[in-house]
Amino acid sequence: MDLRRELLEAESRADQDEAERHSHLQLVRELDHNVGVPVGVAAYRLQQLIAGVRARGHHDLLRLWQLWLNELILAKRIILARSHLLIEELMAGTELKPSAETVNLMLTVLKSTPTENLAGFWPRLSALTHAKDMDVALLLLQCQERVLAELEESPEVAGHNQDLVNSLIDMHFEGHWLVAKEQLPLLLAQSLQLIQKLVTMLPDFAAQRVPELMGLVQCYLQYGAEGRRPT
Repeated sequence: MDLRRELLEAESRADQDEAERHSHLQLVRELDHNVGVPVGVAAYRLQQLIAGVRARGHHDLLRLWQLWLNELILAKRIILARSHLLIEELMAGTELKPSAETVNLMLTVLKSTPTENLAGFWPRLSALTHAKDMDVALLLLQCQERVLAELEESPEVAGHNQDLVNSLIDMHFEGHWLVAKEQLPLLLAQSLQLIQKLVTMLPDFAAQRVPELMGLVQCYLQYGAEGRRPT
């Protein structure tokens, strides 16, 4: 069954008033077009929809909306106007109760958002660490790398960068990601790559934490050579 059909069935089952259901179905019709070119969509409409569905506790419906929107954006069937508004809502959802569907959609929208609108998300995004779900953890690392690449250096940015790299280093030494199975190689590669980029922007900090950084390098060189988990 395709996502659109699953979404429509979930809408029919959801406990919601008819006006709300009608509004959702109207949006489905607008987004599910066959005009052959991308259709512009005001992001505030999606922001309001996701916020409303989440507030009513319709978790399956929320999951399906996020999956379908992600599919439409990746297929270039829709283009978001003022996409940062949708990121705001997805960020709030991630802070409240992170899910792979929410963070994956946030990553997709971040990639299509003008670079000048990304810096404002760094204070909150850089604080999103210690995710319990390993798929969420991997997606958050990718979100952080996406935004970090567009930041201009400043004392405020440096402060957030230092907090993030401290958290990442601590997570390695605490074995936070060792519960991962299939995702472990990707988590290690993505997190070490992010640490390297952060440290490049923080030369004084790097000098202070040389022992920890060298320990990480040696540990994962051994892991790579022996094909087993670091200890």
